[in-house]
Amino acid sequence: MVVVMKLKYVDDLSGGRKRFRRRWPKAVAEVLGETFFQVPMKAREGAALVSEQEALQSHFDSIVATVTQDAEQLARLSPRERWRQAVAEAGRLLEGSRGRDEDEIRQTVADDIAQRQGDPMLHRPDTLF
Repeated sequence: MVVVMKLKYVDDLSGGRKRFRRRWPKAVAEVLGETFFQVPMKAREGAALVSEQEALQSHFDSIVATVTQDAEQLARLSPRERWRQAVAEAGRLLEGSRGRDEDEIRQTVADDIAQRQGDPMLHRPDTLF
């Protein structure tokens, strides 16, 4: 007799491969800019597959908790404190960048933040300049 278990959020791919795929909650998806959390799994069957699924589920839950907690903390900040955090973050982004001209670096960082739909406060001209 054979027992077959269907694990939640585990999809079958071609070649017997497995994938963990779960949709982000709406609030988390807006922050991360992604709709799904999906990771190819190394294990293909047995206890290793179950333990890997549990580990990925735990990782997913920790990301959701972190993003939710960060959003709640950000909502509690006053506009002035949020502005100071944005200026500090913009400074950290500029420190790690290299380029020919400082204005070029600032424009590249601002374009990258805007393209990734990052915090609008970060790519405002008066934050980076």
